[in-house]
Amino acid sequence: MTMNEPIEDGHDDSTNSARIDGVVEQTRADLDQGHVTDFESALRQRFADAGLTVNDDELQRILADN
Repeated sequence: MTMNEPIEDGHDDSTNSARIDGVVEQTRADLDQGHVTDFESALRQRFADAGLTVNDDELQRILADN
């Protein structure tokens, strides 16, 4: 299989967004069940473990929404 055209910027944005949403959802559930005590620290660690880059502005938005 060959690639005849370049991959467009942003091609994986929705995939990353879905992965971030999944990490947030799972971490929120763990917080609600008492398995996590520090939501922000847990999110930072889980994003790093998943290889997801979330800048501080985006993290603060996520925290405000949750």
